[in-house]
Amino acid sequence: MSPRASVDGDIISMGPGSVIEAGAIVHASCRLVLGARSVVRAGAVLRDEVVVGPDCLIGVHCEVVRSVILGPFTYLGHFIYLADSILGADVHVAGNVMVANTSLAPGGSVALVHDGVSTDSGRRHLGALVGDGVRFGASTTVCPGCIILPRLTLPPSVTLHGTIDAARRRALMKHFSRTWADHPAPRLAHTRSDPEPGGNGR
Repeated sequence: MSPRASVDGDIISMGPGSVIEAGAIVHASCRLVLGARSVVRAGAVLRDEVVVGPDCLIGVHCEVVRSVILGPFTYLGHFIYLADSILGADVHVAGNVMVANTSLAPGGSVALVHDGVSTDSGRRHLGALVGDGVRFGASTTVCPGCIILPRLTLPPSVTLHGTIDAARRRALMKHFSRTWADHPAPRLAHTRSDPEPGGNGR
């Protein structure tokens, strides 16, 4: 652990080869279990109970709160908010993913929806339950109580809610493909320094 990390909380255990980099923050509220060879990058903030399995990564400027990252080989990219969630093994979360965790209904709790059946979790704060081998695209928003079944690769810039299974994943991919097909990248205009089409560039 770097002496330049800010550690005001309790580190319950750090496995062999684990690292907390300079600039990482273990908040005063935190009780941390960090598995062997796992890394907490600079600027990451850990609050309340956080359990990280072996060979995992919490990337730059992530915030992790009351969550279990089982691992192994589960990686959070950069600028990720993860709260009240459980992630399995070999999960990859791209940058700028936000996992919402709070019911907005006054006094309400987060519902879990699976196979069309809604179950009251009894929790005001509940993020995501993520199976093994899931891949998140960048800039994704995950709604409270979302369940993501194992081994799904998801597109970027989507909002996930309810249970994400293979059928929902296909629908999300089709929507993503249509959106990008309807908005192709613009062609760059030629500047004076650009060669003319068919010219020699002199």
